[in-house]
Amino acid sequence: QGWPGSKTNFNDLNVKIIIAEISDEKGTPGELKIIDNDIYVYTADSSVKILELQPEGRKIMTSKDFLLGYKNKIS
Repeated sequence: QGWPGSKTNFNDLNVKIIIAEISDEKGTPGELKIIDNDIYVYTADSSVKILELQPEGRKIMTSKDFLLGYKNKIS
């Protein structure tokens, strides 16, 4: 959270990760999964749950709000 920040790309959509937390959710490393309007990115040992993000040129939003407008970009 905060500096230095983290950025990623969902199918040509640049996104800055604002707030994320470690989760016990398990899956294939590198896989992204949507569970109950939450976005998880799996790692070797656990996963990262993205709580808030900011699409390039847009305001900061929750994962749920992001999925309402951009779900087709990441699925």
